[in-house]
Amino acid sequence: MGVVLQADPLRIVHCTSGGVRLDEKRGDWQYSAWLRMIQPLQTYLATVTAESGSTVNLRRGPGLQYDLITQVPIGSDVEVLAQANEDWAMIAYNGSEGYMMLQFLTPRLSQADERYEQIILLRQQLDSIGQAVQAAQKALEELVKLISA
Repeated sequence: MGVVLQADPLRIVHCTSGGVRLDEKRGDWQYSAWLRMIQPLQTYLATVTAESGSTVNLRRGPGLQYDLITQVPIGSDVEVLAQANEDWAMIAYNGSEGYMMLQFLTPRLSQADERYEQIILLRQQLDSIGQAVQAAQKALEELVKLISA
């Protein structure tokens, strides 16, 4: 049994021969029934991260046994197209599509989330400034009392 990810060029993910495989040729594939269209997951941007090294491998399939396509520099932004399984995601990077381990992908905030984070940060800074102004006013009042006495 397989799932057609893409028709042209053909990409079929299947588990018919021990483990998950990606086929890009029709071969002996036949269909026995049509499935209704499943809405794809919304893609999102992620940043490539790792605790050591300078690159993360982009592979042809969702596993370490698959050939290397390229190495993606840490800090690069990639588009996550789908989650292949609990450990791997299909991504697009620099015109190539392949698979990367999820542990090396940190989802980026949407623009709305980024704006919200900026607003929260600004509000915290304003609160700190307000507290500093209040402390300065108290100190000034105490100084005025000392001078007046």
